[in-house]
Amino acid sequence: MTINPNGNSTYAPADFRRALWKRWVALRNADLAQAEEIVVPALVLHVPAIGQGLDRAGGRRALLSWISALHAAFPAGRLAVEVGPIISKDLIAGRWVFTRHGDEGRAAADDVSFTGTDIIRVEGGRVVEFWVNHDVLGQAVPLGPVAV
Repeated sequence: MTINPNGNSTYAPADFRRALWKRWVALRNADLAQAEEIVVPALVLHVPAIGQGLDRAGGRRALLSWISALHAAFPAGRLAVEVGPIISKDLIAGRWVFTRHGDEGRAAADDVSFTGTDIIRVEGGRVVEFWVNHDVLGQAVPLGPVAV
């Protein structure tokens, strides 16, 4: 609650950035329907990949492709926030762990767990830029031998 200069108490408006972060995490967990409302078409992506640079062209479409590929490689995997969201004026960040546990259909050796950090920049209530720092090697090892 805030106090106006005239002494009347009012409820401060809810900060949309916390709700945006929740929707972002849902998108990262393959709820692709979130993208159209929360991500601008010309999104700037900074996504590292083994043997590739950091920046990717393609905007929102490239983000959806990247998220889909992650979930295709690790079906039933879930991203869970460990720290955050940490919110500033136009940036929202959080540390997460992505985990897929073996079940009756998969051996325990198929368990996958890797960590990362997402930073999103917001303008006009939508995500306009995205950085991810994740354990690319930890992500790749369950898929087979990796040259480093």
